[in-house]
Amino acid sequence: MPNWKQEFYDYVYSFYGKHPEGIYLQELNLTRRKIKKYCDIYIDVHQLLYPRESLLYMVGCDSIDRERVRDIIVNHET
Repeated sequence: MPNWKQEFYDYVYSFYGKHPEGIYLQELNLTRRKIKKYCDIYIDVHQLLYPRESLLYMVGCDSIDRERVRDIIVNHET
């Protein structure tokens, strides 16, 4: 797995994962496995949905990418 993917998973997990330092969506009890699943969905559809954008997370985790993963999570978990 490319290093940027693991960094992206970790970045998203730091905000939405179920752990003491998690910030948002704690009520959903999101595990690393679930976070990875939703990040992979986002990565897979990114070019289709946002053809004029580069993959920002490949050069550094960006909040817009994290928030888009959050939207996928909310649509699937709630």
